[in-house]
Amino acid sequence: MLLFFLYFGKLNEESILKMMEVGFLLEAINAYFPQETAMEEDKTGLQIQCNSNKISGILITLEVTEDVIQECIELNYNTVITFHPLIYKPLTSIEISSRVGKLCSSLIKNSINLISLHTTFDAYLYGTSKILANMLSLTDTTFLVPDKANPNCGMGVIAHSNGLSDMDLISKVHDVCNSPIKFCKRKSTDLLQKIAIVGGSGTSFINEALKQNCDAFITADATYHVFHDVKDKLLLIDVGHYEMEQFVPKGIAAALNTFLLQNAIKFSISKVLTNPVQYFPNHDYYSKQQEYLLK
Repeated sequence: MLLFFLYFGKLNEESILKMMEVGFLLEAINAYFPQETAMEEDKTGLQIQCNSNKISGILITLEVTEDVIQECIELNYNTVITFHPLIYKPLTSIEISSRVGKLCSSLIKNSINLISLHTTFDAYLYGTSKILANMLSLTDTTFLVPDKANPNCGMGVIAHSNGLSDMDLISKVHDVCNSPIKFCKRKSTDLLQKIAIVGGSGTSFINEALKQNCDAFITADATYHVFHDVKDKLLLIDVGHYEMEQFVPKGIAAALNTFLLQNAIKFSISKVLTNPVQYFPNHDYYSKQQEYLLK
């Protein structure tokens, strides 16, 4: 609640109403997730504004889909905070024949504001990579690449293992993320010490992990040639993109809970499974991911 007192001092009816406006929400979000910590050319912040007055409620989601919009409508909320930006490339037109155009049109038609966090949440002290490190029971996390201007922000983490073997870590990642795992081995058979994690498509940070003598690197979207490049150098684990970021909406909700007055703005975590990837053979990955959202 400190942020509220910094903004308004003693809370009163007028200040509480101010907190319920889009403008204040954006200021509060920027204070917690500074725009300058985002990756270059990322698209964060306000993406669609349909109203500037009272926020009726916030739906938090990994990404926007038609089902997420319908869920927002049914909750009678008028704001969505998404991790993945809906608008990433410049729009020259809004056409319902395209996925992005159709979703933008639906949000506007239903007067729903859209705010994206993306790499500002990745860089957050308790952001994407830190969340997965905690869920894997890894300890003593530090930023893989600290933000020079914001000491409490950075990209990726380096965590420490309590005597895990390579297969122990692979098995733990499999169980936590409910996903099939792709990996390549390292030469060393010693127990893992330093484990780097970068949420989402993080292979551009592999050289930094190697430079800091990490034994393992957990990320997503590694290409065949990346596996070739690092084979024998470290244990590379590709979890899958949705699979390692599925925990982000709950992390965003936990962060919002620290600076949104509970009774001023309602917020909920979407129960819609937005993962477009299916599996064969399935092994219940998809149903387990859905179960996690419903907890």
